[in-house]
Amino acid sequence: MPPPEPRPSDAFLMRLDTIAARLEETVARLAEFVRKDVYDADQRGLGREIREIRNDIEELQRARRDDQSWRRSTSVTIAIAGIGWLLTIVIAVATLVVR
Repeated sequence: MPPPEPRPSDAFLMRLDTIAARLEETVARLAEFVRKDVYDADQRGLGREIREIRNDIEELQRARRDDQSWRRSTSVTIAIAGIGWLLTIVIAVATLVVR
């Protein structure tokens, strides 16, 4: 006995199942997308974070320049004090030798 022929309603139900499966796949793919307003808000937040990071970098660079200036002036002060100390010793020794 040959297999019974599919009825038109069976073919319709199979097609409906295929459409439902494809619709579920499409819904699942759409769920992966981000809404534009959420994306825009995220981009604004990233923009703020980037500006804050740039401000921090500028502040660090400014502090570094200030620190370098302070170190330079401190080094000059110490060098002058050292030279003054050496001159004082040389003058004291010269005074003792001359007597």
